[in-house]
Amino acid sequence: MIKKGYVEIPEGQVHLRRVEGIGPPIVLLHRTPASSVSFEAMLARFDGRRAAIAFDTPGFGQSFRPAGRPSTVDYARWFLAALDGLGIDGFHVCGHHTGTHFGVELARLAPQRMRSLLLSGVLYTDAATRAAFATRLGQALRPDPDGHYAVETWKFVRRMREPFAPEVIHEDFIGALLAIEGRDQAFGAVFAQDFPALLREVRCPIRVAQAVDDPLASMLAKLEAERPDIPVERLGAAQMGLPELQADGFADAALRFAEAVDSGST
Repeated sequence: MIKKGYVEIPEGQVHLRRVEGIGPPIVLLHRTPASSVSFEAMLARFDGRRAAIAFDTPGFGQSFRPAGRPSTVDYARWFLAALDGLGIDGFHVCGHHTGTHFGVELARLAPQRMRSLLLSGVLYTDAATRAAFATRLGQALRPDPDGHYAVETWKFVRRMREPFAPEVIHEDFIGALLAIEGRDQAFGAVFAQDFPALLREVRCPIRVAQAVDDPLASMLAKLEAERPDIPVERLGAAQMGLPELQADGFADAALRFAEAVDSGST
């Protein structure tokens, strides 16, 4: 059974969903502007087989709203504090899009505790391309008397989720409306991070499991060329909705990886 709850950290409350199971838990970190609800189908797959925790990133879902412009290091510290609050020592991380950037920082902050890093939606590129992404995405609109911001928010979510998948788009639309500041904060942190450089500092086992048609799929060629030590598994078509539309395949990839690492067979 999926259980919801909160954990207190100095900055506020972090909301989570979790299931019980064997082994060190798999920590699930979501994309922008979703929340831990995007992992419910995966959590159901893990239930009874592997302990797992899906956090609402601060600024999203029911977690606290941070002030200012946090960095990816700040987000990782908040997640680490939440894991401390739950009494969790060793853990695996499965990051999806924005979650990949927080996951790599977690690996750097807690190298002795992080057992593996599974990535999906890898923004493996240079500063110029990141800046171009930031310009194209722009800033979230604030509420206006005619509700124009809601229509534009729908368009923002819709253009990145093709083909139309109601179960994915609805949750992301609601998430974007709830996380106006959070969206800008998270994207700002991601686009300021030199992901390839940080990935070189990670010492735990790393793998990629990504939808074959993910919007960032073209970047995998560069990662594979520069990091042949990182296995890449291409899953079924899902665009950005891998945790929802390919939940069983994504969950099973995470389970196989965690079990291989725990058994020492990687």
